[in-house]
Amino acid sequence: MVLRDRVPVTRPARTLLDLADVLDDRHLARAVNEARVLRLVTVEHIDRMLARSPGRRGAARLRAYVMRGGGPTRSQLEDAFLAFVDRHRLPRPEVNARVAGYEVDAVWRSQRVAVELDGRAYHAHEQAFERDRRKAADLAAAGWRVVPVTWAPLRDDPGDEARRLAAALS
Repeated sequence: MVLRDRVPVTRPARTLLDLADVLDDRHLARAVNEARVLRLVTVEHIDRMLARSPGRRGAARLRAYVMRGGGPTRSQLEDAFLAFVDRHRLPRPEVNARVAGYEVDAVWRSQRVAVELDGRAYHAHEQAFERDRRKAADLAAAGWRVVPVTWAPLRDDPGDEARRLAAALS
């Protein structure tokens, strides 16, 4: 515990452990990833805190984020996509990785497959639409297969989406 303006507060890694006791998986994933994106905590911070807290109820849930590795996600759609990948036993991609001069949402380098997650909040205006088309064309020209994924198939037809993605990866 530390003092902030004479108020005792827990460190971010400890706060995440406390949250692991009460949040569902979706909200815990968002909390961990937001803390990482904001650079409030690293995987190493969480790991060290877990080593000091054996037997805590939320420790096993939080440990999954340490074991999984990889970069933090930046949206609920990215969280949902990784949960989808895990649920369908697909290989785990790198997230928010640089490929051919672009940042892509998910990538399997050895298969040269990139997934672009297209949610309306980030891709609704014309500039974003045009930028995304140019990015996909440049990646394809560099020998990458770009697979667009939206919320609807993850929610409404996950089996078919998993088969399509598995085919792209094979």
